[in-house]
Amino acid sequence: MHLLKLDKTTGMKKVINFLIVLFAPYITFTQVQVQKTNPSNINIILPFYNNDISRNANLVSYSIPIENQHAQEVNPPNIIYDSAYDETDDTTYDYKPILNYGNIIKVKLGIGNGNWQTVRTGKVWTLKLFINNAYNTSLHIDNFSLSPTASFYITSGDMSFVKGPFTKEGMSGILNFGTFPLDGNSCYIYLFEPNDYNIETNIFSISAVVGGYEPIGDFTQASNVNALEPDRPNPTRCIPSIICYPDWMNSALAVSMWANGAGSACSGTLLNNESADGTSYFYSAQHCLPGDVTDLERAAFQFKFWQTGCNNGINASSLEFFGATLLHSVGHNDGDAILLRLNSGPGIADRPTYAGWNRQNSNPKRHTGGIIHHPRAGDMRFTEPDKIRDFLWDWDFWKVSYSFPSGLVLPGSSGSGLLNENHQVIGNLSRGFPQTCFFRLTGDRYGKFHAGWDGMREFLSPTFDNNEVGSLSLSDIKIEGNSIIGCSRTEQEYTIQNLTGCTYVWTVSNNLAIVGGAGTNKILVSYIGGNQQIETDWIIVEITDIKGSIPNGRRATFRINVQTGEKITGKIEQQGSSISPLNTVNFIKANVISHTEFTSNACNSTTSTLTNGNPQWSFANNGNYGHLYVSLNTGQSATFDITTSNESCGTILRTVTYVASSGGYYYEVNPNPASTFITVKVTKDVNDVANRNRKVSTTEFNIQLIDFATGRLVKQITVNKGEISKQITVSDLKRGHYIVQIIENRNKTTRHIILQ
Repeated sequence: MHLLKLDKTTGMKKVINFLIVLFAPYITFTQVQVQKTNPSNINIILPFYNNDISRNANLVSYSIPIENQHAQEVNPPNIIYDSAYDETDDTTYDYKPILNYGNIIKVKLGIGNGNWQTVRTGKVWTLKLFINNAYNTSLHIDNFSLSPTASFYITSGDMSFVKGPFTKEGMSGILNFGTFPLDGNSCYIYLFEPNDYNIETNIFSISAVVGGYEPIGDFTQASNVNALEPDRPNPTRCIPSIICYPDWMNSALAVSMWANGAGSACSGTLLNNESADGTSYFYSAQHCLPGDVTDLERAAFQFKFWQTGCNNGINASSLEFFGATLLHSVGHNDGDAILLRLNSGPGIADRPTYAGWNRQNSNPKRHTGGIIHHPRAGDMRFTEPDKIRDFLWDWDFWKVSYSFPSGLVLPGSSGSGLLNENHQVIGNLSRGFPQTCFFRLTGDRYGKFHAGWDGMREFLSPTFDNNEVGSLSLSDIKIEGNSIIGCSRTEQEYTIQNLTGCTYVWTVSNNLAIVGGAGTNKILVSYIGGNQQIETDWIIVEITDIKGSIPNGRRATFRINVQTGEKITGKIEQQGSSISPLNTVNFIKANVISHTEFTSNACNSTTSTLTNGNPQWSFANNGNYGHLYVSLNTGQSATFDITTSNESCGTILRTVTYVASSGGYYYEVNPNPASTFITVKVTKDVNDVANRNRKVSTTEFNIQLIDFATGRLVKQITVNKGEISKQITVSDLKRGHYIVQIIENRNKTTRHIILQ
């Protein structure tokens, strides 16, 4: 559906824009998971699988010429050194680090070429493809239309990787697509249909298979190809895994390797825009385009493909998305850049990052930036620039040299973003000298981001023409708003990121009401509760994205806890110590009168009362303020329910517990009020200077929960000697007041808690 073919060899300075507005409503959002597996556990991912299904699959064979293998090996040219200017001379040498990996073989295959097999849960259609002399295989699939109950999978011949499931929902509206290569010279295709009556509604055909004449990744996975030398060194071994650089992992969520639909692979980066709305703009190199841009509908993009540890192991799962639209291109000799919009892309729950960018033309500081890329179309790696400066012969490019031993770039790294110290994209890999782990004395050229700005402006910053934009990370977005909603009924605003293609459904707890903005990313909330105690309420938004992985990437839920009502706040003062805040548990010195002053922080003309108090107390109410005087013997405790009320605020409850010092440590129960669990913990009295450094130790003790209303023991737990913290589930108990009784030898300590 693209209308224009680009000549990649032209050096046009003008930017060409291709936004076909008429086709915009037909943009589709599709993806699959790519999962690592093995023959012993393949049936966990493919529940219908058994060995007979593969053994009985129809086989179709093809071949590619063996002489095509290793076609990209290039000997380094002679280097001219100019120590007066730089480590090496700026050269116009034009080696493009694109990975041309495969031959396209036109075929005509359909459901008639495979065979249906009956399994316990339904029927499975199977076809095996074999490509002689190939290192890897990929497909072009046409007229793809599944029934609502069907699922479609592609596996490598050795069952080490699975793509899928492809479903009707996940592939909604898309007919033609291509896949990223799977390692090995064969692959299986499975179509599972649990309902016999839907079998005839599944339609698709295979118009091409791509046989890989170049291995991808670290070369070690293509051992089933006879022509591969077993001792061939791994060319990526000296480039560190991105996992070794945790400070760059957020930026790594924006990076993808991609196949261009014509047998070549590059790297690229998702970009943020001035609206920070999550549109899937993708930045890479112009020389990565297929010769015919209509092949971009066959492009495939893999995100999150990295090692599980620092230079150790491969991630078990990545995400693959299909198809792209060309928005902007600048010639190979004039900045070498493209801006694509992915026809599909990561969704809200895939937690992608959209990288920031900067139109700077000044040289970044040394050793402060980064290059995140997929050399040899393998797992994601990191290369640290040493020096970034203007290329001597053409200031539309940066000249970048690398820090030893942080790595280099290789075929497949083309189009990868050059990031500055603020993790903003300032260019992309264009060309340079071929290098190896033992030969990396030279630098490479990166097209400057600003060289293509005239054509990218209308997509990335049409309103403000920004010089720079920061990143948008969906890994750390959250609901923004006040954590307290007071009883004054003042409306509070709560917002979350406004993302394109997303719908918002908000819900709130019973004490709250949404009074405006329902269905948008911004709502107004007010308190509607009646008589109340201090409560923790909540606001939840469920965001549904039209793009993203199935089933996990299209829907995400975010929550913010808010405190409703007015706090009763105050301070505690006792003889010989300074004023400290009024806490749920207040440690006081034994036999010393302690004075607490409390108030409701927003209610005026408050009427205050004191209930459930230990007999050893006295109380004075003075308008808006209450004063509580307590004196306890060693080991004693007292709990008070303090309430305040007036017409606007209703009734507010605050529970305060006092514990008298008994040698520097106490039993503390938190949280209070509680809802799901409580923790009984041995803790120190921070005000007891004499015992501050005393080691906490306990003997075995029992914890009893007693229903305050009935006096019935509802739960009892024994805590072993030396254990200073015990978590107890209370979500199974009814709401109300409880006594926590802690029994150690003959000593008893009690705490009053509220379950809500």
